[in-house]
Amino acid sequence: MGKKVLLITNEEDPHADIVIELLGDDVFRINTERILESFYYSAYLSSSDISDVYFKNSLDKRLYLNDISSVYYRRPEKPTIDKDFDLNDIQVGEAWGGLYHFLQSLTDVPWMGHPFKDKINSSRILQLTTASNLGFNIPNTLISRDYDDISKFLKKHDRIAIKPLHERGKTLEGFWTPYFTEVRDSKKILELNSKTLVNTYNYMQEYINKKREWRITIVGNKIFPCVIESQKRERAKFDWRKEDIDSLEHYYEKLPKNIEEKILKYCKSLGLNFGAMDLIETNSDEWYFLECNPNGQWLWIELITKMRISESIASWHMSHL
Repeated sequence: MGKKVLLITNEEDPHADIVIELLGDDVFRINTERILESFYYSAYLSSSDISDVYFKNSLDKRLYLNDISSVYYRRPEKPTIDKDFDLNDIQVGEAWGGLYHFLQSLTDVPWMGHPFKDKINSSRILQLTTASNLGFNIPNTLISRDYDDISKFLKKHDRIAIKPLHERGKTLEGFWTPYFTEVRDSKKILELNSKTLVNTYNYMQEYINKKREWRITIVGNKIFPCVIESQKRERAKFDWRKEDIDSLEHYYEKLPKNIEEKILKYCKSLGLNFGAMDLIETNSDEWYFLECNPNGQWLWIELITKMRISESIASWHMSHL
């Protein structure tokens, strides 16, 4: 079959679709929700032979581990099966866990979106300390359920941005409801019952007044900066995800050179070949780092701004063929 890019994703991932179209015959796709149906992985290992390890797709084509040139790990989902089966959890767990035994063996090929490295690089503490060490401004931040620490923090700042630390949302009455950033007056929070404030861990940041927000997509050593004019829409001021994307002004603008340098140093220091970074630009021309998603979404930015992010991702993988 020859060398191929292994793309791990799900059936309904338009980001993967557009990159696959650009890679053509040089890509091998695995839709992980079907690894108990039409997609397979298999390994035969012995003292004399360790080469018979492969993935098989729905077209019955095989990709052996030795023929993988790079891996693009997008948004895989757990396999779906008949829920009436008594051992459903074990069946799914073994299939899902087994997949990672295969993926973890791919230590000699370059990755874009390594699941375990991305989990490490998703740490808010690691992100903020890394950014600060590289010269970025960061908002004063507290992660705690200690009432004294929370009280001291709130008394230092007039307004607080409250963010989800790990849970991204909840399904209510069959509908997925995401958790957004909420901004509150500190005095109002202090009026809450102390038990309410300490029933779990709080992720709080001082609220930074914004002139503009930036979403920066990084692919290898290429930077794709996008301004999001969130402050022109009332619903988007605190969290632009609350507003309809099509109603928000997005556009390309070149970043200051010193900010570009910090962005590339950030990615290099954490070993990121891809990143989706959120920055704030203030009215006093200060720049603040908020976070960097190591496997974030980017397709809507490409469609609006016409920046060629997908081509850059495809080219990065093709350079390893």
